[in-house]
Parts: sequence; structure tokens; C-alpha cells
Amino acid sequence: MITREQYLLLLELIDNYHRQNKTKTPIYEAIKGKLLTARLINCLLDNFDFIEDVNLKSLKSCRNIGKKSIEEFFAVFPENLLY
Repeated sequence: MITREQYLLLLELIDNYHRQNKTKTPIYEAIKGKLLTARLINCLLDNFDFIEDVNLKSLKSCRNIGKKSIEEFFAVFPENLLY
């Protein structure tokens, strides 16, 4: 059985973890209102949780994505070239 102090410490750790992820933008919010092909949208939704996690290396590892989709992504999200 865990003590009350251990339980409160675990709750604090969970809260800290959730505060960290709030700085990242979820994929769904990032692509909302953007004109993207269905292939690119499906790749992003299936393989990533946050737009900040997407870079050239991770996009190339996606299945069914090609050069045109990669170029399209970086045309719409040029800031991801820095990651």
C-alpha cells in the first residue's frame, strides 16, 4: 500500500507531465483550416500527436508519403524545418 505522501507525489508528477505537453500544438488543431491533401492529413493524424514532433526524418519514415507530400508539408509549416 502506498502512503499519502507517495500518492500526492505521484499526482504532482502527473500534473507536471501534463503541463509540459500543453506547450505543444496537437496535430488536429494545427491542420484545421489548412488546404492539405488527404494523403498528408492521414499521414499526420496516424503517425503524430503534435505538430512540433514532425520533421523531415520522421516524415520520410511514414508509409505512403512521397516527395510531393513532404514539399507540401514544409510549404505550409516552414517552421518545422528547424526541428
